[in-house]
Amino acid sequence: MRVLLLNGAKKSDQFTEKTSKKIEEFFTQNESEIEHILLRNKNVKNCQGCFKCWVQSPGQCIIKDDGIKITEDIINSELVIYLTPIIFGGYSYDLKKVLDRSIGLISPFFSTRKGEVHHKMRYSNYPILAAIGIGNENNIENNIFKDLIYRNSLNICYRNYETLVIDRNNGIDHSLKEAFNLFKKIGDNR
Repeated sequence: MRVLLLNGAKKSDQFTEKTSKKIEEFFTQNESEIEHILLRNKNVKNCQGCFKCWVQSPGQCIIKDDGIKITEDIINSELVIYLTPIIFGGYSYDLKKVLDRSIGLISPFFSTRKGEVHHKMRYSNYPILAAIGIGNENNIENNIFKDLIYRNSLNICYRNYETLVIDRNNGIDHSLKEAFNLFKKIGDNR
């Protein structure tokens, strides 16, 4: 399985860093090809909202930075993992920039999916999404995060998705057991 780990950890976030290393070890031991991208170390500029990725250069952003390669990696993976601290129910700044820049993965035209109007798929095959939010006991933020993942999975046309919120107060070993069970569940449903 080709896995892409998009790590939105902040510089001082040791919990998320340790979690990412354990995830990488898990997939390596299970003979999967994993690419781990620590987003804060990449040059990804903000989306300009020009929509040229839709009409001028279909599927590819006109901003020449690391965002182009990361978007290609997303569409060419079987499993994409968002790993992020939960910030006000959303993503880290670095992960949000990447997701905004991935809008070229969908078409500017519309179709109906699950009873709602969404953009059409640009490509014939999309990956599965596993989103892991590192949070705390704030159920309001955690529920917003889960809903955000669901909405974004529809918008980007992921084949399927799973969400896990890890409470950094529970310790890393307990949390990783939950994450590994999530990955096994996804592998069984491929």
